[in-house]
Amino acid sequence: MRSPQPATVLLGRIQLEQQRLNKVHEAVPSEGLAGALLDQLAGDRIRALLTDAQQELKKLARDVTRSGVTSPRLTTMANLQTATDRVLSEYLALALGAMARAANADLGACDEADRFIQELAGRIDRRFARPTVPGDHEHLHRAADVVRRRVPDHGLWDLPVMAHEFGHVVVSGLQAYDAVHDTIRRPVEPWLQRFTGPQRQQATELFCDVFATYALGPSYPCTLVLHRLDPTASAVAEQTRTHPGDASRVYACLWTLRKMQDGQKGPYSRFLGRLSAAWQALQDGAEQRARVDKQAERALISDLSACWVTLEKNLGSVRYEWSASVRDLVGVLEGGKTVPDSGDYSSADVLNAAWFVRLDAWSSGSHLRDECEQDARSLLQAAWERQRSGDAR
Repeated sequence: MRSPQPATVLLGRIQLEQQRLNKVHEAVPSEGLAGALLDQLAGDRIRALLTDAQQELKKLARDVTRSGVTSPRLTTMANLQTATDRVLSEYLALALGAMARAANADLGACDEADRFIQELAGRIDRRFARPTVPGDHEHLHRAADVVRRRVPDHGLWDLPVMAHEFGHVVVSGLQAYDAVHDTIRRPVEPWLQRFTGPQRQQATELFCDVFATYALGPSYPCTLVLHRLDPTASAVAEQTRTHPGDASRVYACLWTLRKMQDGQKGPYSRFLGRLSAAWQALQDGAEQRARVDKQAERALISDLSACWVTLEKNLGSVRYEWSASVRDLVGVLEGGKTVPDSGDYSSADVLNAAWFVRLDAWSSGSHLRDECEQDARSLLQAAWERQRSGDAR
């Protein structure tokens, strides 16, 4: 009985993968609002990825046609099939995200995230602003540099998480010019070089937690401690995990907030006291493994101290400074004051004021005004419109 020759089988596989890449355009929008948005989000980048994938398949086909099937070529085929899956998965996710945004299925969440990230990027380099699409969880995909925002999420209270995702852009893409040595450097790389293998991924996530706290102040730790993290999870994560243990992340954020205050008393003391007490109370019934022990604390302090030096030396422009406007914004969100005449406040000020009001309400057992979140959103929109007007001038 005759059977297909290995070269025939391998060339058939290559042809099928090429057809998958060719068909992708039929499955996604190319016209209308969704098509325009997809092109704006990552059109050039995705087209380059698709072209590169096609070129790799063509090269393999030529090699097989000329000199047959070898073990390394079979391995290459398997790798290219996986690569095609990744490229098409990213393309489809972006296309679905563009269609969801065009249909307003995200209820404006991604537009809000876009403007928030643009403001953060403006403190470093506006060119590093990244667009967002809806997703099932927040992350930055390395293929297209497009941020996913979890939809639906907790609305305004989850917006600080976008600062963590922007931290990934800073890690992977930000380059700075060193005028002294006339060189281009990546500001976070010297700190990350301390870690290898799986530890590097966890260190990257730890940096993004510290960065988000550094850039926003208390609102990011509030979101993690009160909305997101598991007080019963292991404080030290296994090496196979992408993120540090939840208690370690809380420790890192509160450590950073204390460093930003630079003293026992200051604007963050109220947040620090309440967040520390709340986390401790949540951990009352947890196993010992969920708590940061002395050994883990020493390791964290060493890593965080080096991370702090990196931030202060290379990214000081992104550091959040507590504003007197926060007190006025708190009055607005509590319902007793009008918007400050000066309007001199940032989105971080609004988020910190909103969490201040929420913490106060929760701590006193009182009711948070139903209009609080919507009022805070109105303040955010006003701040962004004011910034846009300033840029236009």
